[in-house]
Amino acid sequence: MDVSRKNFEHLLGGELSTAAEEILLRSDFRYRTLTDRETDDALIRYVSFLMAPKKRSGPDYQQIWESGWNENLIEFVASGDPSALVPKFVKSKQIIRYDGGMVIPYSEGFETDFVSVIRDFFFRSYFSDAPAVVEFGCGTSSNLVHLSTMFPDMRIFGTDWASSSLDLIREINFRLNLRIEGRYFDLFRPDRDFVEEIPDGAGVFTMGALEQLGDKYSPFLSFLLESNVGTVVHFETAYELYHPENLWDFLAVQYIEKRNWLRGYFKELENLEAEGRIKIVHQGKTFGSFFHDGYTVTVWEKV
Repeated sequence: MDVSRKNFEHLLGGELSTAAEEILLRSDFRYRTLTDRETDDALIRYVSFLMAPKKRSGPDYQQIWESGWNENLIEFVASGDPSALVPKFVKSKQIIRYDGGMVIPYSEGFETDFVSVIRDFFFRSYFSDAPAVVEFGCGTSSNLVHLSTMFPDMRIFGTDWASSSLDLIREINFRLNLRIEGRYFDLFRPDRDFVEEIPDGAGVFTMGALEQLGDKYSPFLSFLLESNVGTVVHFETAYELYHPENLWDFLAVQYIEKRNWLRGYFKELENLEAEGRIKIVHQGKTFGSFFHDGYTVTVWEKV
């Protein structure tokens, strides 16, 4: 089995661009389902993780991300190769969540190639006419490198609370001749002065950045609501969209609660829509990694 162009377009709700088609042509999206033995092993691995003590996310996680992005910085400085920007937590040929179940891809690049396709689709769909785009929690800035190649004349901001992430932006600009504007930004304590720097109507996106907030998302959401940004696109695991009657969804819920990851944010977006303050333009799962559906996409705009 494989993920075809038709599968992607059904999943994303629109036609792929020529650039996305080229990604499909050079990528291997074949996969297979798990055997009974592999399913048992996967369940044992998952439950074992849930039973073990784990550090819960929160503000004191900053140093962990500082160290993680520094690993990518060292590799990129040594090689200058954009492939060194792939985060270390992206593992090759691991079990993947797709189409309501768990599958094993044949290709080592399955996850990064899949992300490239969905990223291309949503960036083109919602940021083509934006005067600027801001990524909050940009990490290695691999998303912003992709965005810069798509829209070379666009003003692009990358924000993060790790100094190694901002060092990476400077190195990326030097090595790849880009103009990404790096800014320090703490999602727990948003800098209100940054509102004045963001051009009116700028697009905003996050990818796997909000999970660390747990239930402390209100300051960042208020920041977005107070600013004059345009469309907001989240590629994030969505606690509220899991269906606990499905075993793998049930386990993902337990995982998110154990890690103290984002909970309540997407329900609050629904409340804001009911109040007429925002409009949720799109929401749906695409695929995920072993523990959760980290690439669920939610798109919203202020009314």
